[in-house]
Order: sequence, then structure tokens, then C-alpha cells
Amino acid sequence: LPVPTLRTRTPTPPHAPINPVKAQLLVIESAIKSMEERVETLTMVVEDEELAEANLQKTRDSALEMQQMLKDVVKNLPKKLPGDANAPSSNSAAPFSPITTTNYSLPSQPSPSESSTTSSIRSTLENPPSITLVTENELSSLDRSARGRVTIGAINDAVSSVNECLLEKYQQLSQASKGKKTKKFQQFVVDHRETVTEEHEGRPFVSEQHLRDSCAFFRSGESTAKSILNILRSLKKIKQIQGKGGRVTYCVL
Repeated sequence: LPVPTLRTRTPTPPHAPINPVKAQLLVIESAIKSMEERVETLTMVVEDEELAEANLQKTRDSALEMQQMLKDVVKNLPKKLPGDANAPSSNSAAPFSPITTTNYSLPSQPSPSESSTTSSIRSTLENPPSITLVTENELSSLDRSARGRVTIGAINDAVSSVNECLLEKYQQLSQASKGKKTKKFQQFVVDHRETVTEEHEGRPFVSEQHLRDSCAFFRSGESTAKSILNILRSLKKIKQIQGKGGRVTYCVL
């Protein structure tokens, strides 16, 4: 009889070594995750700094407002106070003689020392020029790269929003120019004077921050809003002007 042979099980090899490419991918994924965490941290830091900057800006605006109010008070003081030794006696002048503008600087009659900015404000306060709506022919005249995918309806909705901001701004400036010395109206005048430049050439304008705060087309997306403003610039309907402190304004052409 044949002698039976014993079958031995081949030992299983140890775990295969980790693929070097896979190991490198794991390292890269870990590095990416770490970078994302750092970006998130930096974003929070930037947001905190922007908030602090906004608070400082409000403090600065309040100080400028107070300074302007003090200037207005000083400007409206009479040059000759009652009881002045050099003032004429009651016997030498009529007791109810009219007050002339040489003695008082009335808010309704500005002195020649007022800046030309105030004159340019008052000339366009009641009915500021507005941006005309975009027509199909105007939009078709632009390159497709300049038009992008923005529809003419979205563009004209944005134009209407900008016109509303312009009208609101200049109506409030009109109230301030009529002698209303409240804190709210004075702040509008201060903000306007800080943003006006020679490039505006007396034309009405609105700041980009005002549009961001008030217009719906900015809330629909930064890229869409910028595309719409670039289209209006290409059609010579508005002009972008960068003023003091990097403040961006859009002037009506």
C-alpha cells in the first residue's frame, strides 16, 4: 500500500507593505486638512480686524461730525456781542434796525468762504440726474466677454436700484442744506464731503458701500454685481472713481 503523505499548509505571508503612493496621498490629505484649519483661523482673525476697523471708522465719523457742528456754531456767532463797548448806543441807532449779513452768518445765506462742494451739492439736490436704462442695441454692441451671462433685465433692475440710492442720498443732502442741523443730516454732509473729489466734476455720485448696503444686486453675488457695474462703465453710463482712503464711488455720466 502506498504510504500517505502529510499535507502542510503554506504559511501566509506577512501583511504587504503600504503602497508608497497611497502613503504620500495620506500625508497630502493631512496637510490639506491642516491648511484648511489655518485658513479658517485666519478668516476669523480677519473678520475680527474688519469689525475693529469698522468701529474705529464710526468713532472717527462721530469726531468729524462733532467738529463740523462746532464749526457751524462758531460760524453763526455774531461778530459783535450784545453789550460790546464799541456797539452803537440805543440813541444813535434805530432800536429795531435790521440785522445785516456783515454781523451774522446765517445758515440760509452762506458766506463766500464756504467750499465749492456745498454749491455743487445744492445745484443737484432736488432732482439729481439718473442713469438711463440699457437697451438691447447697447448691450449687443459690447463684446460677449464684456457682457458675460448677465441678462438685460438684471442690468436694468440694478440701474433702477442705483437711481433710487442716488435720489435718496441727494434728497437727504437737500434736507441738510435747508438748515436742518440734526445729527443724522449733518452726518450725510460729512460723508459726502469726505468722498467728493475733483474727478466728480460736480456730477452726482454714490459710494460703493452705499450700493452694497442698499441694493439687492450686490446681495445676489459679488461677481454678478461687478459684472453689471463693468457693463455700465463700458456703456459710459457711470464712471468708477477711487478717492481718499481707497473709497470707491460711481459717478453718473
